[in-house]
Amino acid sequence: MSLSLYRRLRQDWRQREPVAHSKSRSALHKMHILLVRYHLHFPTVHSLKEKRSILKRILHALRSDHNISVAEIGHHDTWQRCDLAVIGCSALRDPLERMEREVSEQLEGDPEAQVAEWQTEWL
Repeated sequence: MSLSLYRRLRQDWRQREPVAHSKSRSALHKMHILLVRYHLHFPTVHSLKEKRSILKRILHALRSDHNISVAEIGHHDTWQRCDLAVIGCSALRDPLERMEREVSEQLEGDPEAQVAEWQTEWL
C-alpha cells in the first residue's frame, strides 16, 4: 500500500461520523450471567482426602462437559459437606437454562454426592 493511499484512508476514517446505537443494537450486546450455588453432601466419605478426590473428579467432569466455571466456595475443611458455585455466561438466556438443567442432572446422578439444595441467581 502506498503512503498516499494510507494517509487518505486514515483521513477518511477520522472524518467519518460516529454510529448511533439504537436500542435493538444494544440488545444484541446484552450478556446473561447465571450463578448456581449447590450444597452437596457426601454420605459415604470418611476423610477430607476422600472428599477432595471425589470433588476433584466432579469438578473436572463439569468443566469438561460444559463451558462453565466451577469452584468450591464453602465447607473446605468439612469432610461430608461442600458448597459449589457454577457460573456461566451467554448472550442468550436459553443456553444457560439448559446448562443449569444438565449440571443439576449430572450432580444428582452422581452416586457419591447428594444435592441437598441449590440456589439460582441471574446477574
